[in-house]
Amino acid sequence: MYFEPRHRTTYRYSRPVFLEPHALKLRPRCDGVQNLTEFEYKIEPEPAGSSDVLDLDGNVAANIWFEGVTDVLVVESRAKVFTRYRNPFDYVLSERADRLPVSYLEPIRAYLAPYTARQGESRFVEHFARHIANQTEWKTLRFLSALNRDIYECCRQIVREPGEAQSAEETLLRKRGSSRDLAVLFIEACRYVGIAARFVNGYCEDGRNKGKLHLRSWGEVYLPGAGWRAYDPSLGLAVTDRHVALAAAGIPLLAAPVVGTFRGNAVTSRLDAEIDIRVVGDDEVNLATGAAG
Repeated sequence: MYFEPRHRTTYRYSRPVFLEPHALKLRPRCDGVQNLTEFEYKIEPEPAGSSDVLDLDGNVAANIWFEGVTDVLVVESRAKVFTRYRNPFDYVLSERADRLPVSYLEPIRAYLAPYTARQGESRFVEHFARHIANQTEWKTLRFLSALNRDIYECCRQIVREPGEAQSAEETLLRKRGSSRDLAVLFIEACRYVGIAARFVNGYCEDGRNKGKLHLRSWGEVYLPGAGWRAYDPSLGLAVTDRHVALAAAGIPLLAAPVVGTFRGNAVTSRLDAEIDIRVVGDDEVNLATGAAG
C-alpha cells in the first residue's frame, strides 16, 4: 500500500521560552517491509542547526538546536511510503523459539537485554501472561496470537493524547487505555514469559479512522528465524501493510516523535497534534505508476 502521512505537532508556551536541543523521530523506517521514497520536515522557529543521527535501535533521529526565545514550536513532517508486509507469518521459526521461554543464544542474548528487562514488577501482569501461556501450552506463536487477541478483547481503547504511557498493571486493572498503553501491556506480558519485545510508534490505516487521527503504537517481538515481528493489540492482529513504523525502542520515551525541554519561569505549555494520512491500495498504485498487475 502507498501512504502519504502529514504530521504537524505544535507546542504553545504561555510566555517566551528558550528551547533546549530536541530529538525528532518522525522519519518512517526504510527496510524490507516498508520503502520510504520521500521525507521532509519544517520547523518553526528555524533551528540554528540540525544533525541526522542513527540511534541505538537503528532509528534515524534529527537532533536540532535553537537560538533566541520563542512562544511556539511547530514541527511539520511529510513522507511517502510503500508498505509490502502482506503476510506477517512468512518465516520458518527456529526450533529453539518454538516453546517459551524463547532460547536466545549468545551473543544475541546480551544484545536483547534492553528488550527483556521488565519496566516494573507486577504479579497481576505476570499471572495474566502465565495464564495465557498455560492455555496455549507455552507454544510461542500461539501465545503471541492469544495475548494480542485477549488484550484487544478485554481492554477498551481510548484516546489519551498527552502524557506518558500507563504501566502495564494499570492498563490491565483498568481494562482500558490508549494504543500506547495496550502496547506496553503486550510488551511486558511477553517479557514475563521470556520473549524479547519492544515498543513501536507509527501510523495505521485500519478502516476505523473516523474524525481526528492519532499516532498509533504497537509491539514488536524478536523471534529466532523470523527477526522482529509486530503485533497490534489495539486491533488484536499481527501487523501487515496497513502500518507505517516510525521508531522502535525498549521503552516508549525513546521512540517518542518529539523529545526536548525548554527553559522559562512560570511557563505553561499546550500540545496540539494533527495527522492526515492519504492511503492508496495496491491496485490504484499500479494504475498510477503504470506498473504491471
